[in-house]
This record gives sequence, structure tokens and C-alpha cells, in this order.
Amino acid sequence: MRRVVYQDGEILRNDTFLSHYLPWQAVIQVAPGELPGGQAPESPPAGQ
Repeated sequence: MRRVVYQDGEILRNDTFLSHYLPWQAVIQVAPGELPGGQAPESPPAGQ
């Protein structure tokens, strides 16, 4: 990733950043207690 900061039309900073960021795939957000397609949530196993 690269960042260039200008002030009054001149380059003030020129930085390069390394990142290992990987976005999560297929993450969806639903209302609590609801699943897509109207499915009922499963109960957690006993003891959890």
C-alpha cells in the first residue's frame, strides 16, 4: 500500500506500507436469531 501526502501542491510524505490483510470470504450479517431463507437457528450442543 502506498500513501502520498501533499501540502500546498508539494509532496510532504511518501510512505509505503506492507500488509498481510486478507478479507474474510462469504461473511454475512443477519439479525440475531435469524438465518437467511427463514431457517431456524440450531441449538448449541449441551454444555456450551
